[in-house]
Amino acid sequence: ENNIDEALAIARKQVDDGAMLLDINMDDGMLDARAEMSRFLRALGSDPVPASVPWMIDSSDFAVIEEALRNTGGRAVVNSISLKHGEKEFLRQADIIRRYGAAVVVMLFDENGQADTLERKKEVAGRAIRLLTDRCGYERRDIIIDPNVLTIATGMPEHDAYALWFIEAVKWINDTFPGVKTSGGVSNLSFSFRGNNPLRQSMHTVFLYHAIHAGLSMGIVDPGTKVTYSDIEPSLLEKIENAILCRNADAGNELAAVATEFLKEAEAKTTTSTTDGSKDIPVQQRLINALKHGDDSHLGEDIPEAVAVCGNANAVVETVLMKGMEEVGRLFETGKMFLPQVVKSARTMHRAVEYLKPFLEGDDTKPRTRKGLGVIATVKGDVHDIGKNIAAVVLRCNNYEIVDLGVQVDAPAIIEAVRKHKPDFIALSGLISPSLEEMAKILEALRNEGIDVPALVGGAATSEIHTALRLAPAYAPGLVVRVADASQDPLIASRLAKDFDAEAKAIRQRQQERVKQYEAESAKASGGTAAISAPSVDWAAEPRPVPSFTGIRTLEPIPLNEIVPYINWIYFYNCWKVHPDREEAAHLKADADALLNRYVTSGATMLAQVAFYKAYSTGDSIVANGIEVPVPRQKPSANRDTCLSLADYIAPKEYEDYIGCFTVTIGPELRKALPADDEYEQLLHQSVCDRLAEATSEYLHRLVRVKLWGYAADEPLDFEAIRKARYRGIRPAVGYPSLPDQRLMHTLMRLLRPEELNIGITENGALIPSSTVAAFYFASPRARYFSV
Repeated sequence: ENNIDEALAIARKQVDDGAMLLDINMDDGMLDARAEMSRFLRALGSDPVPASVPWMIDSSDFAVIEEALRNTGGRAVVNSISLKHGEKEFLRQADIIRRYGAAVVVMLFDENGQADTLERKKEVAGRAIRLLTDRCGYERRDIIIDPNVLTIATGMPEHDAYALWFIEAVKWINDTFPGVKTSGGVSNLSFSFRGNNPLRQSMHTVFLYHAIHAGLSMGIVDPGTKVTYSDIEPSLLEKIENAILCRNADAGNELAAVATEFLKEAEAKTTTSTTDGSKDIPVQQRLINALKHGDDSHLGEDIPEAVAVCGNANAVVETVLMKGMEEVGRLFETGKMFLPQVVKSARTMHRAVEYLKPFLEGDDTKPRTRKGLGVIATVKGDVHDIGKNIAAVVLRCNNYEIVDLGVQVDAPAIIEAVRKHKPDFIALSGLISPSLEEMAKILEALRNEGIDVPALVGGAATSEIHTALRLAPAYAPGLVVRVADASQDPLIASRLAKDFDAEAKAIRQRQQERVKQYEAESAKASGGTAAISAPSVDWAAEPRPVPSFTGIRTLEPIPLNEIVPYINWIYFYNCWKVHPDREEAAHLKADADALLNRYVTSGATMLAQVAFYKAYSTGDSIVANGIEVPVPRQKPSANRDTCLSLADYIAPKEYEDYIGCFTVTIGPELRKALPADDEYEQLLHQSVCDRLAEATSEYLHRLVRVKLWGYAADEPLDFEAIRKARYRGIRPAVGYPSLPDQRLMHTLMRLLRPEELNIGITENGALIPSSTVAAFYFASPRARYFSV
């Protein structure tokens, strides 16, 4: 909400309540996390109270972490890195963190997913600690292992020992690697009981009591919690400890049974009194109560009576059982029912359908025995699967067949599963913020394959507004539905199956209304300043150099030996995920040099085309050769006096001004040189060609500055300055912040003749071959200071 003062007040209160570290996270689908993190940290550093404690920089996006470290004056803690993308990426990130002097939290994930059992926790923790100390030079005191606090008392037996395994993992780490610290996000433990804060605080207190005795160094908790271990009533304490220490198989259910005692709402107490099978209550209500409380003891008597009252078995399902499950979903969403209870409700629903089967035989109105089939997956880059697993259980208990693809599932795997199983719906889950981008990619890929099966999206990362604003358009005309809780999956799937057109229309209408509301709020927040915040320029006094020609010119093929000195090898190393100082980087560079020498000797070339046109600005766009190029303006903010646009660097129509554009690509020799049967050579060839394309754009830009446009004829040839863009003029490219719409590549190509260089373009604006670069040229000296 752009309310920095309130955010700072929260930080101050955390410190006043006893917080020894502040964990700061800006991951959200609707935020520019890097910009917001920088802005908040600078404000935080100016407040003496939150600046008095260390900061824990928390993000799933490593670029955000790097940005935060640049804006942190003291010694930070980074939360977090993991082995889920392999050792090379783990070591790269760890090395960067160490160079900033920060300590690091390591989450126990690896290439095989989350370390959930005790043995897996030991395996991944030991591997991570050894890599950090032996390969990266970390001191043990700068390593913090988070063995993953996972949710207990979910109603799923495989989760019962999660708390115990965490505690035992902490003890093992302390005994095996003295000096290494341990940490955990304590709130995850009690997620099954969200909405019931008194019980959750008691669970956290008991968990911390045992974890600290095992050697836990720190935890992410609410420092204002007043519940102490000795405050907890003995009978409740016993039930909580039974669940946390996994003392018996039914401990989670016993804890769930007393959970409602800690809710203050009168509704929780009154609904308890209706759990019996009293004949004074109508049979429809008795069945609804049975679903709400997971009680199947009276189904054998109530189902026949309900069939007689409702007229047929299908009516019982549609008008009674589904109504009951809708009530379960509502209570769960508002925090008045808990996860174990929802799982029991789903099982009761399943048993009710089983009781109905004899009545369904010969009934033309009967529903399918299998209500439908769904494909479910946690998206690529995300290894959290508890939410997905719970959704699958609830759906299966509601007579849906589920194909579970697992975690870290990419678009091709989902497309293949949809082709094979022909599901009634697809369900995508994501916990961390980057999952949102992956969901959008998957939905777009599905759409491009002609798939329009309804898509249900859920998980902590998702939101109604992001779904409406980003995900739904990516899948249109297919339908995307955001599901707040697992209990709602069967309800939504059932409604879509019953009357798809009506339900889809209602969902799309809600999404459109949400988008309109968001846009209205955004416009109000901007204060209408964008239209009047453009800079004032005296164009009569502004230099407007005239190029040596206008129109399009295709250059002679450029020998590689002229291009090679312009290569910036940093991006080559980044492509291969190696650090320039490492031995493997030296070997890689030697192979690249040998390949380049071979190409230079063979006479390989690069191709280039440049064009200059008279141009003018309308304030919202640039017109060149009669072609209009829309250019967005920066959004207003508290730290920005003027909102800039590329249109501010071209004069209005009454003045004579110019714009340039270009494209460069690899020549025919390099296109034919791709190795056919060596994967390493293929990757090396591609990465070298990409660097050659970027280097050619630098080469051509210098030629433009000193000769073709000639506004910097006396510029010295300084490759170091060139690599750091220390020269006049800019070449903004499509797809970057100043020209974010990739479709503008089609507009740019209308100002050139790409076919002369055998360059193609896809419908989405991608250039073919991939080692091709195209952009605009601006000569204005002021443009040098505009970040593009």
